[in-house]
Amino acid sequence: MVPFTSKGSDIASNDSCQYSNFSFAQPLCVIVIVGFDQDRDGLNEDISAIKDAFCEHFNIKLEMLINENRKTISDKFSSFHTDDQWLEIFRNAHFVAVFCLSHGTADGQIELKSKNEISDARRLLLCPLFKIQELDYKLKWLVVQACRGELNNYRPLQNDGEDQVYPNHHFISYCTGEGTESFQRGTGGKVYIQELCKEIKRNIREKRLYDMIESVNTRIGEFAKTQGSTTFQKPAFKYSYEDYTFF
Repeated sequence: MVPFTSKGSDIASNDSCQYSNFSFAQPLCVIVIVGFDQDRDGLNEDISAIKDAFCEHFNIKLEMLINENRKTISDKFSSFHTDDQWLEIFRNAHFVAVFCLSHGTADGQIELKSKNEISDARRLLLCPLFKIQELDYKLKWLVVQACRGELNNYRPLQNDGEDQVYPNHHFISYCTGEGTESFQRGTGGKVYIQELCKEIKRNIREKRLYDMIESVNTRIGEFAKTQGSTTFQKPAFKYSYEDYTFF
């Protein structure tokens, strides 16, 4: 396995994480960070935590799409299954993780506030990965860091594409439960992303993904109690199977 560079990548040249100190002893993974609204509180801190968490354990192919509109993001994800360089990367990758750092509404709808657009996180950021044969039987992990309420503002999308059938080997992590907001701890990034990245750094070699997410959700619940809040975010996740291990 060799390090690859994707044609047309949005990665800045100073991203020290991408293939730095490449080691044949470490597996390759693909990390895609999709951040909406450049002025979103904690965006830079969360991006930094994500990079740091995975760099310790993996050789990384990092793709960042920051403050792009829906068409640009959709075109990029659609190109993955036709781009020969990306297909070679996916063929060698251990898994793909997509981090969606966004504003949001109910039922998985994410807001691209700078473009005044709404989209479904799963259709936009997860379903295109199912078309890639090189990712069959590999984890496709979508992490959605976005509010999921209020429900009285919910309107289903119209003409939003064909129905999708979700195959096995996928996992979706939500920073909060349906109908609730997500929160930030001071100026140090979002509570969920920061706790998730700590868990990855500590336990990704020993624990199942399911158990890691359970631990993160428990810690956030305990943190909520220290704040004296009964309406604090309650993380949720959906999965097609629970026995996935990274190593």
